[in-house]
Amino acid sequence: MLFVSLFKGPSIHAQNRNEHNVNLNKGLATEGAWVATIKVDKINIQFKAGEDEDFNNSSSFPLSDFTNLPIDKSGSFSLTRDAGTINFTGKFEGDQGMGQYKFTGDKDYAAFLKKEGIDKTEGPDLMAFFLVNVKRSYVQMLKANGYTKLSKNDLLPLAALDINEAYITSIKGAGFSNISIHNLIPFRALKIDADYINEIRKAGYANLSEGKIISFKAQGIDAAYIADVKNSIGKGRNDDKGREEKSANNEKANEKLKMKNKEEKKESTGEDEAYVNNITAFKALNIDAEYINSIKSAGLTDLSSNDLIAFKANGVTPEYIKAIRELGYADVSANTIISMKALGINASMVKEYQELGLESVALNDVIAGKATGATPAFIRSMKEKGHNFKSINKYVQLRVTLN
Repeated sequence: MLFVSLFKGPSIHAQNRNEHNVNLNKGLATEGAWVATIKVDKINIQFKAGEDEDFNNSSSFPLSDFTNLPIDKSGSFSLTRDAGTINFTGKFEGDQGMGQYKFTGDKDYAAFLKKEGIDKTEGPDLMAFFLVNVKRSYVQMLKANGYTKLSKNDLLPLAALDINEAYITSIKGAGFSNISIHNLIPFRALKIDADYINEIRKAGYANLSEGKIISFKAQGIDAAYIADVKNSIGKGRNDDKGREEKSANNEKANEKLKMKNKEEKKESTGEDEAYVNNITAFKALNIDAEYINSIKSAGLTDLSSNDLIAFKANGVTPEYIKAIRELGYADVSANTIISMKALGINASMVKEYQELGLESVALNDVIAGKATGATPAFIRSMKEKGHNFKSINKYVQLRVTLN
């Protein structure tokens, strides 16, 4: 998706045997000015259409593609590919050159594209095919591999990224036998290969989709990261479901959850989809073994993956947990910590509630107080007016009534 979005924007950047920076928004002018730089065995040529344009369309070619470059003198040279020929006039002084160019499209090539169902065969389009070097044989190879419905917007990035037959075969052999042409582009752009796919499968994700593999690679998720997270959590893929069972309030709820998990297990075809999604969330939030172990060291060891995501998303730190526990709440649960942090309740606020002279200050009551506006300041003001209740809940009811 990232590559396609760049492709549709002001420019495409791709790297393979040749390097290209092709502006397709305005189309490629078939004649104009050029400047070039020779670097060892390559020559980088930048193109522009008119005096007011920038040199923003460029391509790097093997120096061996050119003969008789006009060094220290004015002259002409050319380059022919399947799509057509560019004729250059100008002069090189040392490794730097400049002059004028004109591209002429190959009519037979244009007819070939049209026959293959690719109807963008005007001059500027042919020049784009020329710069990316889309050969007839390349189009035929794609069709032979099952990609029969091709367009200009498919061919240019496919060729620019050098998505060749060997690469396609390797990806199909790694289990993606029906990979779409549109997913081949981000696969190659992200350097997803058979080794990476097999590495992720061995890490426990046997049935990942093309989209999930792309997501994993884009986020830098590898087998080592997956192993660190799994080992640090210390639970199986169904840890979140297990926590739900454990925290159920009655046997009936327990039985329902057990039946639900049993059915889900029957329907499972491999990895747990929730855990797959959690891994990507972990990486996006930078949840690693160090963070998980730091939370556990603060006293919360019975954690699910969803707990950890909520912790990190809300900025829960070991220090935050320790501060709450030191106020006398040694058995505070992960859900309570999440709710408190989301509402902006810290240890100082809890201590304020404790100092109000109430009979008991349960954290759930503190959460209800903060959520409804029955804050310590509100309770003090009500006490001054003669409302001397013994619990936070009474002040919550009063606050709701006043609203």
